[in-house]
Formats: sequence, structure tokens, C-alpha cells
Amino acid sequence: MKLFTNPQKWLVCGLLTCACLTAAISQWTVEQMPNQHGQFSAVSLGGRVFFGPASSFSGFHSHVDVYNAEYGAWEQTLEVSTPRCNAAGVATEGRVYFAGGLSNSWLSPVMLDVVDIYDTLSGEWTTESLSEGRSELSAVHAGGKLLFAGGISNLTGDFVSTPTIITTSSVVDIYDLATGEWSTANLSRPRVGMAAAVAGNIAVFAGGQTASGTVTDTMDIYDAATGLWSVTTLSEAKGWCSAEILNGKAFIAGGVTGDFEVTDKVEILDLETMTWESAQLSEARGGMRSAVMGERIFFAAGGKYDLTHYIWTSPFSAMVDIYDAAAQEWTTDELQNGRINHAAAVARNQFFVAGGAGSFDEVEIFTDPTFSAARERSEDIGFSIFPNPASGQLRLEVQNGNNHALTVQIFDLNGKLLKAVEMPNGNWLSMNVADMNAGIHIVKISGEQGTTTKKLVKQ
Repeated sequence: MKLFTNPQKWLVCGLLTCACLTAAISQWTVEQMPNQHGQFSAVSLGGRVFFGPASSFSGFHSHVDVYNAEYGAWEQTLEVSTPRCNAAGVATEGRVYFAGGLSNSWLSPVMLDVVDIYDTLSGEWTTESLSEGRSELSAVHAGGKLLFAGGISNLTGDFVSTPTIITTSSVVDIYDLATGEWSTANLSRPRVGMAAAVAGNIAVFAGGQTASGTVTDTMDIYDAATGLWSVTTLSEAKGWCSAEILNGKAFIAGGVTGDFEVTDKVEILDLETMTWESAQLSEARGGMRSAVMGERIFFAAGGKYDLTHYIWTSPFSAMVDIYDAAAQEWTTDELQNGRINHAAAVARNQFFVAGGAGSFDEVEIFTDPTFSAARERSEDIGFSIFPNPASGQLRLEVQNGNNHALTVQIFDLNGKLLKAVEMPNGNWLSMNVADMNAGIHIVKISGEQGTTTKKLVKQ
């Protein structure tokens, strides 16, 4: 049984015990958002969720509402440089990025090239630029690189009486976190409405809509370790589907097919063997938002889509399809409100479904009181660093090595990625840190069993 409540925006310390008991008893709660949000992205970092700039009943805005999942409270509202909607969001060590988007007005749209970057340690904003302005692009972080792919570079039409004409982009802007340098690549074909997902060094961009209004079965795969691209195909052409990667498998769920219908098919690609299997959603729909929490994938809300006028049509879905990899089974749940053009994210042991048409100013939060302890156990990758302090060569050794590949990253205290290498055998690795500045750094080791960090002192 669900329990929907409307807790206070700001945390009252005296109510902390009561709030924790409520979370342990109930799975779903509702929070009122400080600002209306539609056609936006949400990203999580360090136990906080950042709900990006968006459209609202009064137009586009620049507000980024920040929710602290640890304390169950709205923390602050930040501001990006330009009001807009349909910006792509991504977060990595210490920084949150909102890239591109549509600004000005729907009847006279401007596609932005700005990338607003918020440093969570300094509290300061900086900006970078994409190679071209576009909205509804896809953003992921793979192997120490940020990828901003595809999207709409031009748009005309009034969305109702006049068919919408779009120009889609194939450009992928790639930002190297270690060097701070930009480069570009290209998708195999220009498109928008792709499903993007990432795990480790692998990023996938599946399906999408082309400028002609048709949808595609193309799936581009990027390997950040090699910098190489490959292409495969889905079993059916579709756009506005949703994708997540869990345990080495890419799940591409739902979407809008070429005959203006929505599909309930979930295509599952084993990224090691490149073999396919399939599953079925409880309800056919596109435009879902998804996220991974532990061993589960959540696919939330969505609806039906008019490819001619480039709009979603009501009623919108309130369904949540949940895949449990440990149990290898699908279950369902239901939101209080159907939604489209919403956003989803996971922080700590909570899954957030926020904003969108149907509920612009509310976020529904699923809390799993059993997940936190399990997660803490899974993140215990014991490893040692010696010598520490170090001035040149050092050795990392994993306790009880499991022969599975691990990723090793070293960051400075500002969250900048300095080095990223693979530990192929999962047991030990030698690294040279002579080129790093003196001071305290953070070494992060991550793999299928979780993530662990330690401090490194560079002399």
C-alpha cells in the first residue's frame, strides 16, 4: 500500500526521527518542488539531486532545484546562465553539467551551445561551449569523458496547426575530464530522441527520430577505453525509448515506432556476447524516464507521441515497470500522477520521478529502506596504496582480488579527474604519479561489486 504525504520543504531537526520512521514504513512519498519543471533533466551527485532548467506555465526558467536525499529536504535553488528547457544533464566527480537546450520561445526558438558547469565544492559556476547549439541532446559520462550527442539544431512550426520541421544533428561533443580538452565525433546518422545509457567505458545511443520524422533502428556503441565506435541494430525502428545498462546488459525499453504507435518491447543486448533477448513492459509507451538502483531498473511514466506535430498526447501513463536482476523478474508499481516530459534520478536509496506535464511541481520518491545496507556492503572493495605518500611510482593492490576488471581513477580535491586506467586482472596495478601536483588526492576504484575511495598524498 502506498503512502503519499506532503512533507515540509525544509528539514526540521526535531522531526528527523519521525521522517526516518516514515521512510522505513512507506515506499512512496510526494514532495512539492520549489519551481515548476517540464522538459528538463535531473542528475544526482553526492546524495543530492539537481533538477535542471526547465519549461513551466510561465515560460522557460534558469532554476536548478537541489534536493538533499540524505536529509530529505530541499537544499537550495541555483541558477544557470540562460533560461531554457531540454538541456542535457550529466554529473561526475564534484561537478554538474547542463548542456545545450532550447531558449527564447517556442515560436522563435534558439538552440543553445552553452554548457553550464557547477562545482559542488567551490559553489561556483563556469561555462564551456558545444561545437553547435542544439536541444534534446543526450549526455553520458563514460571512462573519464563526457559525451553530448545528437539532438535538434533547428526547429520551426507552431506544434499545432503547422507541422513541426526539425533539423537533427549527428555531432558528438566529447569533453576529456583529464585534459580539459574538447573533440568531436559523429553518430552513424543524425537524430534526436535517442535512448542513452552508460556503464564503465561503454556508452550506447539507441534508436531516435530523424529530421524527416521517421524513426530508426540504429544503435551506436562507444568504447571510451579505445575511443572506437561500432553500430548494431534494434529489432524494430523506434524513437523516444529508454535505456539503462545493468550487469553488462543494455535494456532498451518502449518507444514510438514508425507507424505512430507505441511499443511495449524491451530489447536486451549482452554487451560481451552481442546477443539479444527480449522482455515486455506492462504497458506500451514512449518517453519514459529510467534509472538504476542497486540490482533494479525503474522505467517510469510516459505516453503516446504525435510525430507530425512533435507533441505528446494525453492521457499520460503513471505506470512504473521494475526489473529485478537478482530475482530475474519484472514487477510493476504506479505513480500518483501520469507524467510526460518528466525526469528521473537515483540518490542513495531513493528513486525520484519529478515534474513533467501531469504534475509540473511535484516529485514522487520511492524509498527502499533495505537498499542502503546492501549497497554499503557491495561497495567494500578493499585495497592498499604503497608507498603513501608517493612521489613517483606506486602500487595498488586489491585485497582478495577477484580477477574481474576494475577501473582506477585519481582526482584532485576539486573533483578534476587526473588519471583513469583499467586494472585488467582486478588484483594489482602499478602507476606513475610523478607528473601530478603535490598535495592530497582521491583514488577511486570501481567495478561490478561497487566503489571504494582512499586518500593519496603526493609529495
